[in-house]
Amino acid sequence: MDLLYFDTTFHILICTRCLYALVPGTIAAHLNTLHKVEVVKDKIKRYVEFWKDQPIQPAKDMQKLDLPIDTLPISHLALYHDGIRCCLCTKKPYICSNKSSQCMQKHLRVAHMWTGGHKGGRPPKTSVARNIGFTKVTTSPVSYQTFHQSNFIRFF
Repeated sequence: MDLLYFDTTFHILICTRCLYALVPGTIAAHLNTLHKVEVVKDKIKRYVEFWKDQPIQPAKDMQKLDLPIDTLPISHLALYHDGIRCCLCTKKPYICSNKSSQCMQKHLRVAHMWTGGHKGGRPPKTSVARNIGFTKVTTSPVSYQTFHQSNFIRFF
């Protein structure tokens, strides 16, 4: 299997070892940093030369892409199974990792003026009481993917 895979539907270049898309212009840095042992410098130069003029979508454009809820998993991208999805977002699904439920709570407060079902002041310490309303407006676990890591991460 080759190290890089070009997805013709989304025009993204995916690292088949890391299972996420590369930001255009970062091929050499990615290969030198994470795959230096398995890829020699000459091959890195060939990869860069070959892909420099290809129509790879910029990461900021991919981050804004609206994918419907029923989109099938994209091959060669990592598929995670521990996500939380906002049930109030019907057109553009909002998904985050189950590890970051605070991110979902912030989304619910900002996008939907959600309060969590408790009155003002500090929320109760028991997790059951704190999450009463949360489980009614979210669903989990859900499977999700992301095109990029770090600065351009967005789950779908």
